[in-house]
Amino acid sequence: MATHQYIYGLETQEGFYEKLDSFHETHVENLIMNGLAKQGDDLESIKMTKSPFVTEQTCKRIIGGLKNVKPEIILKLRDDMGLVMECIFTHINDGDFLNEVYMIQNVHGWPEDKGFSCQIWNMQENTGINEIKLLWDE
Repeated sequence: MATHQYIYGLETQEGFYEKLDSFHETHVENLIMNGLAKQGDDLESIKMTKSPFVTEQTCKRIIGGLKNVKPEIILKLRDDMGLVMECIFTHINDGDFLNEVYMIQNVHGWPEDKGFSCQIWNMQENTGINEIKLLWDE
């Protein structure tokens, strides 16, 4: 299956942020983990702080899934300087414990120019890839 990409520019930035805020309110369940990194850092090398309701083992399984399963949707917000934010949606089903959609949300240039904030969220139970596509196709 091909990855669907949605690319927003400076002229659509306000609409992108409004849609993302609405998406968080209606479809995002929990922040699973987050960390700060330098541009080019591998997901596994980012020192993450996990949410208290998830185990270290669960975090490792999620990271492994995100590294090994092809994302199905990628959203990108760009400005004149380059990439500002990206949201990467991946459905992970390990046949055992994990079976849901996760979103990596990277905010580039924060907290410093050469760094980024990386957050991993899980979606609400009724939010699948098709629902996400429908929302971003509007």
